[in-house]
Amino acid sequence: MSRKKLISQGIESQSIGDFFAAEKKFRRALSIDPKNVETLHLLGNLRHIMGDNTEALNLLYQGFRETPNSPLLLKDLALILASDGQVNRSIQFLKTALKFEPEDVDLLNGLAIQLKLIGNISEAKLNLEKATSVNKDSFSSWYNLGNLCLIQDELTDAQHAFLRALQLSPKNIDVTINFAIVLVRIGSYSKAEKILTEALIIEPNNPTALNNLGNLYRQLGRSQKAIKCFKKAISEAPEVVDIQYNYGQALCDENRVQEARSQFSIVVAKQPSFIKAHWAEKLSLPTIYSSEKQILEERYRWKNGLKNITENLVLDSSEKISASLNTISELTNFALPYQGKDDLKLQNIYGNLIARIANAAFPNIEPLGRIKKMSGYQKKIVFISAHFRPHTIFKLFSAWLIQLGSPQCEIHALNTAEYGDREIIQLKAAGVIVHVDCHALANKIERLVTLQPDVIIFTDIGMDPVTQVIAGLRLAPQQSVAWGHPVTTGMPNIDSFLSSDLMEPIDGNLHYSEKLVRLPGLSINYKMPNMRHPRTVSLDNPILFCSQSLFKILPSQDVFFSRLLAELPKASLRLVAHDNKAITQKFHSRLKLALEKDKIN
Repeated sequence: MSRKKLISQGIESQSIGDFFAAEKKFRRALSIDPKNVETLHLLGNLRHIMGDNTEALNLLYQGFRETPNSPLLLKDLALILASDGQVNRSIQFLKTALKFEPEDVDLLNGLAIQLKLIGNISEAKLNLEKATSVNKDSFSSWYNLGNLCLIQDELTDAQHAFLRALQLSPKNIDVTINFAIVLVRIGSYSKAEKILTEALIIEPNNPTALNNLGNLYRQLGRSQKAIKCFKKAISEAPEVVDIQYNYGQALCDENRVQEARSQFSIVVAKQPSFIKAHWAEKLSLPTIYSSEKQILEERYRWKNGLKNITENLVLDSSEKISASLNTISELTNFALPYQGKDDLKLQNIYGNLIARIANAAFPNIEPLGRIKKMSGYQKKIVFISAHFRPHTIFKLFSAWLIQLGSPQCEIHALNTAEYGDREIIQLKAAGVIVHVDCHALANKIERLVTLQPDVIIFTDIGMDPVTQVIAGLRLAPQQSVAWGHPVTTGMPNIDSFLSSDLMEPIDGNLHYSEKLVRLPGLSINYKMPNMRHPRTVSLDNPILFCSQSLFKILPSQDVFFSRLLAELPKASLRLVAHDNKAITQKFHSRLKLALEKDKIN
């Protein structure tokens, strides 16, 4: 039987899934002509499909030596090398193939994927942009471009690419899921919820869609809905530890901390390298405490957990450094100060831990010298915050940015999270140079290195994880923090704490690792809102309003409300409900017990 006949029969056998019959035909054909490139190519691809990359590569290399200029052979050789983990070799062959077929969309996509694996994002993006310009209807090119931009936090470009991919494949669940991620990051929550819900109509049991919808519900404070999503996702994909971790965080949102810790422990047992879950298990805290005793118990547990993390942290590989950086880019110790204790020692340990990881992740930042004092030099002051948006922090400290500008000072604002358009317009109108175009953490740090600020002022440290990472680095000769989160940071690279003289006791400096700066009065120029004329209230039936967040009210303070209402039996007490109904209910139950002890309704 001729070689061509054997090849034809082998291709037919392969098309119906009879790989062993196909292999026999190809090998017989190869015995007739051992150097035939077509046969070597077909048998090599088949051996790859059958799971033998070693022989597959040997056969394709033989074909390459016979015909080194075959784009199709080069492409298949590159793809098999990639699947075998030989990324650099794969890139070499893909680039060679593109010399012969410079507009081959499959080659451009393949090269971009491999370049992405070695971290060459800019060149990967160029190849995908070329692929989309060569063929505007290439779904894979638009989808891969969207994913690349999403990784880089280039959200506008990602949104454009995913929208085009969805036009080409409207019911593609993977594109829909990733497009929803973009929408969440730009703050289009209702639209993200809508398209994820629609995706789950198409695939009701898709674990990725369920997980992402659960994360969105967490962000919106709908933790019970989030828990339902995570539970269903876990039933569909019990091996995916990220979903189980997210489920644990949703339980924390509901103040179900013991259950959450058990969930985090399960994750760590399944994947010991999941550092984020390890930290969450050790450092998670209740939002509402039931008693002073519980505060002391939780504090003791947290202290030991921090000790365990600090003593066992190893940063001897890029993988461990990356996992640790991801952890501190998501988790903070925000809840610790709301136990109402002296946190200086614990904050020192935590602050140095953050700095240790941040400096391991960004080792090439050189220490900066003293503030420049040349004649006529305009000092560069950068304010860093996650709250350049409708938020208490912006209301408190925006006047610092708006009114500080002068011929001697150039004021910059760098945001670390979502921002509000009105607030950014307000800052720009005052001459503040606003940086909202660098989304990823690395881009923000790169921008600060480029700016070379004389002074960095953080409006707060401890509320936002990205802010705490940046605060762990030395990026300016003078780095200060305001009292947006009024507790010492314990961070070695924060030099001063800008506080209010009226808020600090005589020995206030003993509470800080930083140099305490007592600014006059309240330290701020708060813009008073337009108030309606207060309605007349009868002092016989007064309404008492406590405007503080519920999680900041300690069990030991419940007695204050009880005594106050005992003295004013006709008064009514109003408090601000938490976004999460479970938290409000937990506080309500605790306060109710305290009031009932004094027989108060």
